[in-house]
Amino acid sequence: MSKVSVFLICLLCIACKETGEDTYPKAVQDNFMNNCLRTSGNDKQLCHCMLKSIESEYSYAEFTSIEAEIETGKVPEEFTNFIQSAKNSCVKN
Repeated sequence: MSKVSVFLICLLCIACKETGEDTYPKAVQDNFMNNCLRTSGNDKQLCHCMLKSIESEYSYAEFTSIEAEIETGKVPEEFTNFIQSAKNSCVKN
């Protein structure tokens, strides 16, 4: 897993707060964007694309389940693969 992939997974974990909704709360979106912008050299297009890719693939409920696994040190391979694929797709656009 690349350092960027691990970093993006960690950003989402830091940004997420339990809300019980299937939509990503604005605070989570804002936290992700702020952290991503700070660490990506202010690449707004990449950060926005990554956030939208994750939101379109995983409901907030699904993501919080993945987050719980990540917090125990188990990063699901499917999620890692998705993050890498999304990053590659976003970089090409």
